[in-house]
Amino acid sequence: MSGKHCRGCWLAGLVDGEGTFALQAKRRGPGNRYKRVEFSFKIALRADDRDTILEAQKILGGNLGYLSNAGREGRSAGGGYKGHALYQLYINRRDHLHRVIEFFREHPLRSKKRQDFEIWAEALEWYQAQIESAPYSKVRHGVFDKKSRKGKRMPLVGTPRKQFRAIPDPVFEEMEKWAARLRESRTFNGVK
Repeated sequence: MSGKHCRGCWLAGLVDGEGTFALQAKRRGPGNRYKRVEFSFKIALRADDRDTILEAQKILGGNLGYLSNAGREGRSAGGGYKGHALYQLYINRRDHLHRVIEFFREHPLRSKKRQDFEIWAEALEWYQAQIESAPYSKVRHGVFDKKSRKGKRMPLVGTPRKQFRAIPDPVFEEMEKWAARLRESRTFNGVK
C-alpha cells in the first residue's frame, strides 16, 4: 500500500467517526422570499489533536477554527466538548467541496456515514447542474443599486463571478427534500 493510499484510508476512518456532511435549505426575509442553499463538511477534534486536523486540512482544504470554553455537560453553544476546546475543519467553498467528493469516492467511508455522504454528494452535484443553467439575478453581491441619502444612485458592486444566481422555486423545493432526506438518514429507530 502506498503512503498516499494509507493516508486516505486513515482520513476516511477519522471522518467515519468525527465528520459531518451538512445541507441546509433556508428561506428568509419578508414572505420567505429569499432562498439560500448551503452545503458544508466539517470535522471537529479536541484541541490536543491539532496536528491531526491540520493534516486533514492539507488533504481536503477548508478553514480551521478554534472553539473554546465549553460547558461541563457536553457540547455547549460556546464550542468544545465536555470542557475541552476543539479545532474544527470547516469546508463550504465549492472547489473544496468537490475535492471532498473526489476524495471520498477514491477512499470510501465504511460506516453508516457513507449513506450520508452519498446523499450529500448527489444533492450537491444535482444542485450545481441546476444552478449553472439558472440565469443571473438582478441583485449582485454587496451594495444594491439604490438611491443614497443624498439622492444619487449608488453603483452596483461585485464581479460577475460574485453575482447571485436566482434559485428557481422548483430547484429550491427539491433541495428542501434533499435536506430532509439527509436528516432522516442520520436517525436510527427515531433516535439521532
